[in-house]
Amino acid sequence: GMYVTAISGSMKITEGIFIGYVVAMCVLGIGGEVIAFILSLKYSMLFLILLEDNTKGIRQAMRESKALMQGNKKILLYHVKLPWLVFPWLLSFGIGFLWIGPYYTQTQVTFYRDITGELDRTENQTDPYGTKQQNPQYSTWSASV
Repeated sequence: GMYVTAISGSMKITEGIFIGYVVAMCVLGIGGEVIAFILSLKYSMLFLILLEDNTKGIRQAMRESKALMQGNKKILLYHVKLPWLVFPWLLSFGIGFLWIGPYYTQTQVTFYRDITGELDRTENQTDPYGTKQQNPQYSTWSASV
């Protein structure tokens, strides 16, 4: 009788420690994911900054990315919308990534051009011949050839 009581008493302690461990790992895991998501938003323009000017150092590019993303919460809309595109990718056994990958990259590049003001500059410029050309990305009409 005494041996069984000792085992069952220690099992309750072990179960309590295990449950506490699982809860702590879940809280730390979720907290880590939130921190990682926030950091990924801050530094999401890092590679585009380095592609635009490869003479910049990594720290300077990180500072510029952080400054660009300060106050630009529009990217959250892309991060909420794009995970839904994973389902077609998974259902097609990866073939859908042929379309989803370029779409995601183009969305990020367009967002970068938007927050740097490059889209505004290209829409207001005229071509060398003096005729105003619309940006085809934002055009509601298409010219026939």
